Amino acid sequence: MQVPACPGCSSPMGAVSPCCHSIRAHLGFLAACLTLCIGALPVVQQTITAPLWVFERSYSIFVLESMGAKYRMIPRRPDLDDPLAPRYPQF
Repeated sequence: MQVPACPGCSSPMGAVSPCCHSIRAHLGFLAACLTLCIGALPVVQQTITAPLWVFERSYSIFVLESMGAKYRMIPRRPDLDDPLAPRYPQF
């Protein structure tokens, strides 16, 4: 039985000797995956560090608020004494 040849380069195609076009396709696919994943790194970085950015921006507001009622920028909840206290069920 004769092994079919690649129409582009006339090399034999098969599991033992892959065609040069299939190697190029695999390398192209690998290069596309690497470059697209590098492009997604800023999104991943921003998602991971978002809590740190929120803390950094809101910390100064809470420091100002601790100086007195006239510096209050975050409204208090009327049902709680401390707006940051967690609400636990009363048993």
